[in-house]
Amino acid sequence: MLSYRRCLYTVLFIWTASTAAEQPVIRDREISLTESELNYLHANIPSNLRRQVETDPSARYELFANTLVSKRIKHRLDAMTVESERDAFLHYQFALLVAAREFDEKLFQRNLATPDFTALAEERYRVSHDEIAAVPEVRYASHILLLCGDECEEAAIVGELSAIQQQLAEGASFEQLAQERSQDPGSKLRGGRLSSGITQRDQKVDGSFRDAVFAMTVPGDVSATVKSRFGYHIIRLDSITPAYERPFEDVREVLIAEIEKRFRADAYQLYLLGLAPQDRIEMDYGVIDAVFGALPPDDAAIVDPAVSPDATDTVLKSQ
Repeated sequence: MLSYRRCLYTVLFIWTASTAAEQPVIRDREISLTESELNYLHANIPSNLRRQVETDPSARYELFANTLVSKRIKHRLDAMTVESERDAFLHYQFALLVAAREFDEKLFQRNLATPDFTALAEERYRVSHDEIAAVPEVRYASHILLLCGDECEEAAIVGELSAIQQQLAEGASFEQLAQERSQDPGSKLRGGRLSSGITQRDQKVDGSFRDAVFAMTVPGDVSATVKSRFGYHIIRLDSITPAYERPFEDVREVLIAEIEKRFRADAYQLYLLGLAPQDRIEMDYGVIDAVFGALPPDDAAIVDPAVSPDATDTVLKSQ
């Protein structure tokens, strides 16, 4: 049942007390569960747990027991007062504020009506066509790498690669030589094949290496010795996936999801603005200053600590 307990923590337990109109269905001393709470619990537990509690008496009992424990914890925390447990009480209250804010946003988003964003997605596709629709050419390559750091003997490395070039020209297997001679631990296990394709503007790939890949024209071509910041390479062009344009339908759902995400974020921010204080807030400045410290006078110079003393003097004198 350990996995059951772990999954149980994914359930959003209900905390509301039983209403006077509802009789307890399950009770443990002062803590109880009503039929409404059981309905909510049944509907919101993960489907695999629902199947367990529908067929397994021990799983059903554990679900009820864990829910009662959670409600008892909530009941105990609610009983704290600022007089009895000041720090714990305040910590709990502010934790509730955070949870309430998160819950409120989820509730807001669930109830938010959203329009059809298809027209906006089409407009974004049209305006940003080059960015969205264009898929660049991708080239796939393999390589044999001999590492060369600050103190390596470059002539010896180049000579070794020249010998490998000669073996390739005589018909030796590129894959076998990569496995035997390459010092790239990842690609050598794949016969020198790189794990991902390369585009002409790929900033994740060394520029010399990338330029050499795109200088070749026919799959199967093998480059001359190429120096990169890692060392020296022999590169083979394996295949080319030509550039193409994605039609709108291929990106429609992604664009709509992006637009909807922004719409929802903006809508919630607007909602929060409506909850913000509309008039001047009443404040006891004496208590506030005692807690946070007195603010500087409105006409006090604001000194940037990063500015040198001489520069600070100049700033102060100019005011």
